[in-house]
Amino acid sequence: MKFYRNTQAELNTNLSRHFKLKEFRCKCGQCRLTWVDPELNMRLEVLRRLVKKPLYILSGYRCQEHNRNTVGSAEYSYHMTGQAVDLKPPKEDLEGFVANCKMLFNFVIVTGAYIHVDVGQR
Repeated sequence: MKFYRNTQAELNTNLSRHFKLKEFRCKCGQCRLTWVDPELNMRLEVLRRLVKKPLYILSGYRCQEHNRNTVGSAEYSYHMTGQAVDLKPPKEDLEGFVANCKMLFNFVIVTGAYIHVDVGQR
């Protein structure tokens, strides 16, 4: 895992061609660090290039407190180690998008509100 300080300069840092650090930041707004697994970022970049459309991260890194307050979150969520994100589902070709996710990520959960993907080891 790699951590970044949540300074304004770092939040605008490109982690890859299509993703900035601020997209992964904890939604609590209080954290001073953001954890992002380079493997997760690389696979998201591959997914972005496959679908040829922007991906929207609804939830990336979560601090322990924010994770505890997130309904439905696992106690030891991979979000807390920077190994998971929840993506906004695409409006078209959901089946193709999910198939690509299953090809690239270790675990995928599909709901109506989001698609959870992670690179955690089970």
